[in-house]
Amino acid sequence: MCICVIDRENMFISWFEFFLLLAIFVSGIFAVRKLSRIVFRKYRVSLFATRVQRMNELLSSLYGNEENPYYVSLHFREEHHIDGEQFTYGEILPSSFAQLLNLTSPVAGEIFYDLGCGSGKAVFCAPLCFPFLKAKGVELLPPLFEYCSKLKNQFMQLVTENKYFKKNVPSVEFFQGDLLNVDFSDGNIFFLNATCFRDDDWNNLIKKLSALPVGVRVIIVTRHLENEAFELIETGTYSMSWGFSSVFIYRKTR
Repeated sequence: MCICVIDRENMFISWFEFFLLLAIFVSGIFAVRKLSRIVFRKYRVSLFATRVQRMNELLSSLYGNEENPYYVSLHFREEHHIDGEQFTYGEILPSSFAQLLNLTSPVAGEIFYDLGCGSGKAVFCAPLCFPFLKAKGVELLPPLFEYCSKLKNQFMQLVTENKYFKKNVPSVEFFQGDLLNVDFSDGNIFFLNATCFRDDDWNNLIKKLSALPVGVRVIIVTRHLENEAFELIETGTYSMSWGFSSVFIYRKTR
């Protein structure tokens, strides 16, 4: 006959050790997940920084030998006696603009618009940094529209020859005309430098923007978008070609 004796004290210690190991195991899982998120976040930041650097290099090559668009605009306005602050020329700084555009959380397949694109820098910058289906620019002054159109061909050639970007060649388009008369209803993210807009033009443009679908994001330099259909989601001060400016980012919520 065999008698089995249970050591209750050792059994208690075994259960204690089990729960201790379980707690360590669970803590380890949470620690690994947190570490993974940190590593992934750093990887994404590094990847984005590399993409912005490559974008800068490509745009430097694109604009390096071209006439300064500021003088293109100035000479045309002087020749045709065009006055008005709304025609004052200014443009984005690509690195700063990429950081700004990142705050809108672009999604693959969306369409970007620069309303008043000047020499087209924002239009070329946007699809190099983010997976836009298309990037479009609208410009009123004919010589600046021609400037963009000329650069578009050079841009496409540079991209197709670039090892970093050639696998995903972006689609860019430019239109010549008044913002108030151009149909941009297919857009998802808009950039607009409203520093020198006249009040009546600005109010009419807000009416067009308010007719866009819910979810649209609008980046505005200097002015506020005072419309109940839009919610302010980000604001800050960013570098532009003329210096630092206040920038406001809105999302259409209704």
